[in-house]
Order: sequence, then C-alpha cells, then structure tokens
Amino acid sequence: MRYEIASVPVKSAFKLKINWAGFGGLVAALVVFFGLDISDAQKTELIGAITLIQSIVVMALRTFFSASVAPQSLPASYPPLEE
Repeated sequence: MRYEIASVPVKSAFKLKINWAGFGGLVAALVVFFGLDISDAQKTELIGAITLIQSIVVMALRTFFSASVAPQSLPASYPPLEE
C-alpha cells in the first residue's frame, strides 16, 4: 500500500488569527448586549454589524493570510491511495 503524506505547518489553536477574530467578535457582541444602555433595536443593529464585520475578517484571514492548519483539522490517519 502507498500513502500520500501531507506536510503543512501546524500551529496551536491558541495562536490562530481566525480564532482570535471569532473571540473578538463574541466579546464585542457581549459588550453591546450587556454593557450598553441603548435601545434593543440599536443593540440588534450593532450586533448585526459586528457579526458582518467578523465574518468578513475571518474569510479574509482564511483566504489571504493563512498558510498553516490547526492540529485538530488534520485527520487521525490518511486513507491509502489506490495503486
């Protein structure tokens, strides 16, 4: 049997920019929801804007600024190639 081995740089999930972008969006939404004394309609609009910006940032980071993978995204074992 033949196996194909993928060689990619692997980073800790703690060091991934995408995870920090997600965490930042969550914290910002929680601050708006619990910490600002504004109307519910304004909170909804701000949280929607935060979600939109977070999504764009994550897509840009993943598409243009990522050359590594987290260990969790690698399969436990690679299936053999057909000969």
